[in-house]
Amino acid sequence: MKHRQQQQNLATTTTTTMSNNNKDHRQQQKIFQFLFQPCHSSGLAVNRILIGILLLFDTIHERGLSRADIIWSESMLKQRCLFPLFESFSLNNYDDNVRSELFFTIYTIMIISLIGIILGCYYRLCSILYSIAYWLLFMQDRSRWNNHSYLFGLLAIQLSLNDSNRKWSLDSYWNQNDEESGDHVEQWQYFLLRFQIFIVYFYAGLKKFNPDWLFGYSMINISQHWIFQWTRLLSIPDHWIDYYLIHLGGFIFDLFVGFLLIQPTTRWLAFILCIIFNVINSQLFQIGMFPWIMLAIMPIFCQPDWPMKIIDYFTVVVVVVDNKDQNNDNNNNQGNNNNNNNRIECCNKKDFKRKRQQHYQWNIRHICLAIFIVIYVIIQLILPFAFLVFRGYNTWTTGIYGYNWDMMVHNWNHLHTEIKIHLINQNETRIKYLNSDLYTHNNRWTHHADMAKQFAGCIEKKFKNDHHQYDRIELYLDVWISLNGRFAQRIFDPNIDLIRAEWSPFRMADWIIPIYPQSNYWRQRLSNDFDIFDTVIKENQKNGSLTLFLADRPGELFQTYIDNFKEPIRLIIFDRQLLIRIYRLSNHDDQEDWIDYDEYLLLSNDQLELLPGTMIEMMTIGSSESYFALLYPQLSINNDNQQQQQINDQSSSYLELIRNRNAYIQSIKHLFIGFNYLIWNCLIINITRLLFEIIQIFYCFC
Repeated sequence: MKHRQQQQNLATTTTTTMSNNNKDHRQQQKIFQFLFQPCHSSGLAVNRILIGILLLFDTIHERGLSRADIIWSESMLKQRCLFPLFESFSLNNYDDNVRSELFFTIYTIMIISLIGIILGCYYRLCSILYSIAYWLLFMQDRSRWNNHSYLFGLLAIQLSLNDSNRKWSLDSYWNQNDEESGDHVEQWQYFLLRFQIFIVYFYAGLKKFNPDWLFGYSMINISQHWIFQWTRLLSIPDHWIDYYLIHLGGFIFDLFVGFLLIQPTTRWLAFILCIIFNVINSQLFQIGMFPWIMLAIMPIFCQPDWPMKIIDYFTVVVVVVDNKDQNNDNNNNQGNNNNNNNRIECCNKKDFKRKRQQHYQWNIRHICLAIFIVIYVIIQLILPFAFLVFRGYNTWTTGIYGYNWDMMVHNWNHLHTEIKIHLINQNETRIKYLNSDLYTHNNRWTHHADMAKQFAGCIEKKFKNDHHQYDRIELYLDVWISLNGRFAQRIFDPNIDLIRAEWSPFRMADWIIPIYPQSNYWRQRLSNDFDIFDTVIKENQKNGSLTLFLADRPGELFQTYIDNFKEPIRLIIFDRQLLIRIYRLSNHDDQEDWIDYDEYLLLSNDQLELLPGTMIEMMTIGSSESYFALLYPQLSINNDNQQQQQINDQSSSYLELIRNRNAYIQSIKHLFIGFNYLIWNCLIINITRLLFEIIQIFYCFC
């Protein structure tokens, strides 16, 4: 009896184990069926052609082919500082005298590869070459990055992996007799593209779950753009457009449009919203081909054979119209045609069923692809949150700039950058001030600690080459920036030598000055109109004059030169105390110097007029930061200049056409240079060297 019960328990356990194994097997089979079931390739083919054409325009304009002789000229490469993500990817590290023709060659490879991608000619080779060239160029300068630049690189990788040349390509025409090639591709190729676009929208919505965005501080005065002129006819207030349409509407759109695209029943609504959203973005922001690529890639969420359905629909319409004229002739052959069509349809179904069975079989290729897909999905899910580990890339914002989908959340207003160099030897210390525009292409590096550290290292390297007589070089950086409408403040400690400052990718730099605690309060008061001096500030802004709202911490010295305006500048103190010194240019021993000064102590709610042609020093007194404003007089006071500006505005569209034409002309010239360099300096020379080496080896054996 006991033995029988043990056998029953063993049988029950075995049955349960087999049941669990069958469930696991069925789940794995479902996953593999989802990833590797065959789908029609026409949707991917349309995506390949449209994306290839748009990336071609992107290479000419935003990647800089039309300006390659300026951006990558030899003089610029020697003078300018680049900000590579990895120093090993910087071409300047391998050759200090790197030639601009090398970059022309990279552009040439990109253009030739894109033409091959569009035509589907040697598609795999072209897509791989384009991906390598794009990422190599992309890694050269991080200050040129954008989120959409990163997206284009990811799309290039996916183009090199999928089989979108199975339809409407030269490769498919040449291989039409090959049994392995056909009209079908595996479904994972659609899945990865859909997943990537979903991530772009959804994570952009998550990143907008930010107080600055939700309270309407990120995009200020967007309602003044011409694209919203229709709202004035409906008497819609501007702040409604800025807050409800731009901020709340953008947040809701990004967060939920991906789900609408996935569901077939709501896809039509998602298409309408995406068209409106991306067209508006193309007019509001200078973001190149990004909105048009997002529009072109929308149909990837449709059924894979949607282009064939459209073609079949118009074909049926044409056939019906033609049959009305030739009805009698077709009746004689209708039976034969139906039989032939039935045979073809039956063959197609058998072939499709054979492919499905073939694709559902386990093999090494499927396992490797499944592992790659899982790794790719995990990377895209966690990479935007890598700032939790790589804290060295966090400054006022989190993460490495341009890859975490925080699009339009941070509105930077760069006011001033002072770069002070100390050249030190045993006998003297020489102080020199640098113009940042001579060493960098833009100001993006000024609000990222990792790029500021790279800039300091670049300047040290350049000055060591030019000033051998100095034993030590120090660099002090004083950057004033406003983030999302706050009072402008220093972002880095101006008393820290950045050349020797510590920086680690895993620890936030201690020489970053955080956003002042009271800055949000004063920003709210600024947006809700000040109780004090509100009339003065509004009048100044109404006249088209410049108003700077500044904040500074105690003990720091703020210096500025008051230019020769026709009217004095007005200084207004909102909070704390300021010690003011106004220096006048005086003659001492027949030399002009800033020696004589008047000193003032200003309290909250005080104001002072600063005369033109004077040097101002301000220091905050107290235990916390001060908040004040500088009201500059109207800058454009010449009516002739205003008339000239109106003429320039009227001719701006014509000038834009001229610039576009010149851009294409310059691009063709640079392609010729790059192609010549690619042929003669790369292929011919290397082939010649190889021949000489073969001859030498032959002589050795002889």
